[in-house]
Amino acid sequence: MDRAPQAHPTVDALILRHLAEKADGYRGENLCLIWRPESVATRMSSSSGFMIVTATDVVTGQAGSTEESDEKLIDLYTAFRDSRRKNGGLTRVEVDIDGKPIGDVHAKYDAIFWSEAAIEKFMFGYYLRNLDDEHWQVLYDAYAHPKATDPVIYAFGHLPDSTWDEVMPADLSVHLLTSTGVHTVAEFLAML
Repeated sequence: MDRAPQAHPTVDALILRHLAEKADGYRGENLCLIWRPESVATRMSSSSGFMIVTATDVVTGQAGSTEESDEKLIDLYTAFRDSRRKNGGLTRVEVDIDGKPIGDVHAKYDAIFWSEAAIEKFMFGYYLRNLDDEHWQVLYDAYAHPKATDPVIYAFGHLPDSTWDEVMPADLSVHLLTSTGVHTVAEFLAML
């Protein structure tokens, strides 16, 4: 990653918003903004080759986050507004669904929506808005008007590294916590 800078594409407000939303999901962590030329950009990089990765990933090359052609542009860090929140009183949250533990949700999700009002307002009104009409309606009916054979949707977990502008953002941004376990949107729709 130490080489002469390359020409980068123009950055618009949409790209900046995407990158800021991703970085904001990782408060309290050292991050880097990198640029990956389009020739090697992956689905993870929907912002013209710009990506937010952890500083550890840049150093170690873990999880496929960096490649030889990547260029580190800047270091990023967003502090918690109240430092007492950083692993203060809340360090582990466990959720059981019908008596079966699904693990430490604090480590997986930055938000969990379980009230009907929150699910209808945030999940169906915002996070799932990019589903096509048919899939949105099938998922909504399974939640609001389930058949006796449909799995029960208890909650939605929002993933901190989600992106809101992918082709099917719901699979990348939320998991469904159901009576049959934790599922992506695509997995859940395939079960219906």
